[in-house]
Formats: sequence, structure tokens, C-alpha cells
Amino acid sequence: MAGVNLPAPVEQPVSGLQTFVPQSSFLALLEYDQQNLTLTSHLKNGAIYQHKFVLPADWAALQTSQNHGKHWSANIKGKKLSVKIKTVRAPHSERKRS
Repeated sequence: MAGVNLPAPVEQPVSGLQTFVPQSSFLALLEYDQQNLTLTSHLKNGAIYQHKFVLPADWAALQTSQNHGKHWSANIKGKKLSVKIKTVRAPHSERKRS
């Protein structure tokens, strides 16, 4: 079709992951997989959580919120099905002694 200008396709990352570095005292990195509706939250203490059934609108609202940490705590943590992928253990010297 001559003379028809189609918009250029939007390129997606090869991995399909979108990453976002939030401004937060406890969130270090957020990764969103739109195909699987999965959000992976990397906390500054080293813990990693994976949240299921996170819709694109949830992801957009988190990125554009005034306070990323508060939004995550109010709308993701405890609201979405979550699995702790990595647990952070206290250093040996900080563990309770029996």
C-alpha cells in the first residue's frame, strides 16, 4: 500500500522484563514481566519477593506514584499472591542465643 505511513513498532526488551529503580528506603529494584503478570521486588536488605497477577495498570500506578515504597506496601505487599524467593538471614553475631 503506497503512501500509507504505519507507526514504527515499539521494541520490547528481549527478556520481556521491564525494570524500575524506585526512590525508596527499602526497595532496591523492581522487575515486571507483563507476559506472566509477575513483579519481582528486590529489597535493599537482600530479600527478593515474586508477586503474581500484577496487572499492567498495577505496574504503571506503582511507577508513577508519589511514594514508591508506600504504594508498594499498600497495593502489592499482602495484596498480591507472593512468594519469597530469597530470605536474608541475620549475621551469626546478631542471631538470638538459646
